[in-house]
Amino acid sequence: MELADDSDMLKIWEWNKGKDTIEVWVEETKEEGFVCKSAEASWEKKLREEAIRLRNKPKGWSVPKSTALKQGTYTKKGQGGGNKGGKRVRRQPDVMEAYGGDDLSTDDDSDDSDYVQSNANEDDDSDDSEGVLSDLLEEDELVDYDSNVQEKRFKDYLDGSHKLDKMYTNGKRWSHSPFGSISLEEWMISEPDNQRYTADCVVESCNWRIHATVLKDNVSRAIKTLTGKHTTYGRLEENPMVSSEWLCRHLLQDLQANPEIPVDSLQKLCMERFRIHVKLRLFYKVKSIVREQIYRGFAESYGLLPCYAEMIKASNPGSYALITWTGDSANQDHQFKACFFSFAASVKGFLGGCRPIIGIDGAHLSGYYKGIMLTAVAIDGNNEIFAIAFGIGIELALYDVFLRATRRVCCQHLYSNCKNASWSGSAFHKLFWIAANAYNDLFYEKAMSKIKEHDEAAEQYLRNVDEQWSKHNFDKNVCCDHNTKNFVESFNACTKPNKDMPVLTLLEAVRTRIVKRVGSRFDKAVDMDPNNLTEYAHNILKIRGDESRLCHATACGGDEFEVRDGHVKFPVTLSSMIYGCGKWQGSGIPCKHGLRVVYNQRLDPANFVSPYFKGAAYKATYANHIHPMADPIH
Repeated sequence: MELADDSDMLKIWEWNKGKDTIEVWVEETKEEGFVCKSAEASWEKKLREEAIRLRNKPKGWSVPKSTALKQGTYTKKGQGGGNKGGKRVRRQPDVMEAYGGDDLSTDDDSDDSDYVQSNANEDDDSDDSEGVLSDLLEEDELVDYDSNVQEKRFKDYLDGSHKLDKMYTNGKRWSHSPFGSISLEEWMISEPDNQRYTADCVVESCNWRIHATVLKDNVSRAIKTLTGKHTTYGRLEENPMVSSEWLCRHLLQDLQANPEIPVDSLQKLCMERFRIHVKLRLFYKVKSIVREQIYRGFAESYGLLPCYAEMIKASNPGSYALITWTGDSANQDHQFKACFFSFAASVKGFLGGCRPIIGIDGAHLSGYYKGIMLTAVAIDGNNEIFAIAFGIGIELALYDVFLRATRRVCCQHLYSNCKNASWSGSAFHKLFWIAANAYNDLFYEKAMSKIKEHDEAAEQYLRNVDEQWSKHNFDKNVCCDHNTKNFVESFNACTKPNKDMPVLTLLEAVRTRIVKRVGSRFDKAVDMDPNNLTEYAHNILKIRGDESRLCHATACGGDEFEVRDGHVKFPVTLSSMIYGCGKWQGSGIPCKHGLRVVYNQRLDPANFVSPYFKGAAYKATYANHIHPMADPIH
C-alpha cells in the first residue's frame, strides 16, 4: 500500500475506522510531498509517547538535532521563533496530526495548546544556555544512527513471516485460495504500459475500472484508481480464465476417487462448488488429461508390456505371457500387434475340475488406440465364471485353432439376426425360444413345425445354422445347458470401467479381478468335503424336488419306470440314466421325473448328480491360486 498526497488515498483511515488491527506495508521515500508511516500499534504508541514527551519538556530543554529533523521542527540558528515581547509562535504539527490522527491531548487541553508561549525570561536564559545547546547539537551531529540503517524496499518486508506475504508475488497472483487466482491477462488490459496497468470489466456495459502503477521495486504495484461496481451484473458464471489446467488441478481428487464420473456431474459440481459454468466438451479433455496423469500415457503403457509379461512369468511359473510385434528388422519401427495372458493356476484349474466348455467373447476398447479385448472363460461346478485367458488384439481364429471342437452359437445373437431379416413378432419370439430350450427331439420338432407355419424362410434359416443352438443337440458329456453367452459377457461387463484406460491399466484391472476371484474360492475349497454337492447343485435339487411332488412314477420292472407329469408320460431308466425329457442328460442334474423315481426307491439324489458338481471337482478347480506380483510401473 503506498500512501501519497492524495485525498482519495487518505480516506483509507475513514474506511477502516472501528477495526481493531490495520496492517499497512510502507515504502519509505525521500521525495517531497510524500509522507509514509506505519499503522502498526507499536509505531502508533511510540509516536504518541514521543509527542507527549515533547509537549511536557522542561524549561530550557533542547531537542536533539536528529529528533528535530524527524519531527520537522528543526530551525537553523538565527531563524528561531523566540521573539521578544511575548508573541505566540505557531508550532509545527507532528506526524500523527498531519494525517488526521487521533488527538493526543487530553480533554482539558484548549486551542492554546497548539501554541508555545515565548517570554522574556526564556530570552534571559538563552545566552547562558546557548553555548551548551550548541555543543549538544554539534555532538549529536557526529553520530547519526539513522544514516547507518539501509533503507528497506517494499519487497524486503515480504519475508514469508505473514500469511499476507503470498499476496505479493510479482503482482500476478493475489491469493492462493483453493478456488484459484486472479490474474491481469491481456484480454482484460487496455493501454498496457511498463509502468501502468489499466483493466476494464469484460462486460462492455459495466463501468468497473482499475488503474495501478509499478512501484520502485519493479515488483509490487499500487492501485491508484478503482471505480465502478459489479452490483448490476453480479458474478459472471462463464469465466474465460477457467482453463483445462485449472480444472485438472481442482478436480484431481474427485476424478481419482471416481474416474468414471459423468461429465454432466462434473459440470454440476463446478457450478455448486465454484459458481462457474463450464462447457461439457472441456470436461472430456480434463478427464483425458487427469487419466494420463494418474495412469500414464497410452504409448508408454504399450512400451511396458514386455516387462509386464516377464513379471507374470517370473511370479507365476508355468504361466503364458506372450507379446507380438510387427517388423522383423532392427531398423524398422516395431508396433504392437497382440498380447495373450493365461496363468498357470487357471490352466490347471480348467483341466482339473471345470466342465469342458469355453466361452469366448470380444469387447471393443474405447481408448486412444482402440482394439479388441478377448476373454476366454469356463464354468465351474458351482456355476461360477472361471477365467482361463485374456488378451488384446487377437484375431478371431477359432475355426483354425479348434478344428475338432463343437461350437455353439448364442441364441440371443441368433434371434437378433432373425429380427434383422424381418422375422419377429410375439408369436415368432415364443416359438423360437421353445425350440432353443427343447431338451428332446419331440419338443424341438413341434416348435420347428409351428415356425414353418409362421414363416417357412425362417424355419429353413434356423435348420441351416452350422453351430449348435438348441439344447437337444448339446453334447451330454459337457453337462452344461447354456445356449447364450451371458456368462462371458458378464465377465466383460466387469471390465467396462477400464476399457478407455491405457492398456497396462486395463490388463492390471483384469488380472486383479481374477486374483480376487480365485483367491476367495481357493480358501473356500480348502474346507469343502469332496463328497458334498456344490451350493448351485444343492439348490437345483431342492427346486426340482419340490416340482416332483406333482409327478407319479410307475415301476415297469428292473430299473425302468414310467413317470406321468400331468397328461404326459416319460420313460426313466436309472441304470443307464436315460430319461425321456432329456433335461437330466443335458444339465447333469436329475430332473423332476428322475427325482420322483429316486425318492420312491429311497435313494440318495446326490449319487445321480454329475461329478462336476461335487466337492472333489471344485477342490481340483481351485487347488492352486495366483501368486502376487509387484507393480509393473515401479
